[in-house]
Amino acid sequence: MSARLALAEIWLPKGTVIKELLRVEGASNRALDSVLTERVPTYRTPLLEPIEGGPESIRARMAKGHRARVDILLKELGREEGTRLGRRAVFEAGEELGRDARARLRVGGGARDIERAAKLLYRVLGIDISISISGDKGEMRVTRCSLSSHYSKDTCSVLSAMDAGMFRGLSPRIRMHFSQSITSGSKECLAAIEMGEGT
Repeated sequence: MSARLALAEIWLPKGTVIKELLRVEGASNRALDSVLTERVPTYRTPLLEPIEGGPESIRARMAKGHRARVDILLKELGREEGTRLGRRAVFEAGEELGRDARARLRVGGGARDIERAAKLLYRVLGIDISISISGDKGEMRVTRCSLSSHYSKDTCSVLSAMDAGMFRGLSPRIRMHFSQSITSGSKECLAAIEMGEGT
């Protein structure tokens, strides 16, 4: 196992959490803004509200920004097309973040390293998860999500593709998709994980 990953699991300073949150916020907002700018002529990228507080304030601002963007996307393009384009954009952003995390944390290709890295990334977002992988199948459960109180069902439907992209970035072998979510009324989110061929 990577020493960097092991250290980050033990010691994750508040400043690092804030830096990583801003990285995720920037990547996700840029992804959605790129679709909106291209497809909605009247769209103007909103200015970020100043942050007063720590990680929770950034998480709330990010989630509210996601919801506002998705609302415009679906209103202007329709639910089906808006969801499709939004999911594609944030998937690519998530994949890039996952690749970056894999390189910086020196994440190995084994299921255990991927599980530990994913838990760390979700911890930054204020999300509690459990992952179980046996052979080429597995599942992820989300028992607490700091974003869910600010998300709508539609927001979650779009932004969940970023999770799938992040897993793909951590390992090109992984495919994951959610089958239920807290924003749809479930007590927890549930996602299926498949480990395929790859490097």
